[in-house]
Amino acid sequence: MKIMITAFLCVMGGAIAIGLLTLAYRLILKIHDKMEDREKKAKTVLDDRDFYLKKQMFEELSYIKKYLKELEQGKWPSEMEEKFEYNEPESNVYVLEETEEGLFAKPKKRWLRLKDSFKHKKGDNKKDKNKQ
Repeated sequence: MKIMITAFLCVMGGAIAIGLLTLAYRLILKIHDKMEDREKKAKTVLDDRDFYLKKQMFEELSYIKKYLKELEQGKWPSEMEEKFEYNEPESNVYVLEETEEGLFAKPKKRWLRLKDSFKHKKGDNKKDKNKQ
């Protein structure tokens, strides 16, 4: 009887150890994926500065300039996480783009856009002046 209890406890201990190792592995993978996503966002934003200029997204460009050093190091500032919407389309999504040479199918572009709640509206400057 004593041997059966010992064997049962050993099996349960092994199962618990395997469960804890699996949880630790999943946690490490999740953290690694988040870090990789932040680096990918930073690289995308830096690569797409011409796109933001072409679309006249000046507020987005001002934040990119503000956090340029962090973005170049592959860091995604927490303030940008709060203020921006980031969309990463599926890799097989294509859009037609019209150029001087005709229509071309291109992979859909990732984009970063300032959330509406943080955008400066045209009447905001007047309100700020009246408060002062």
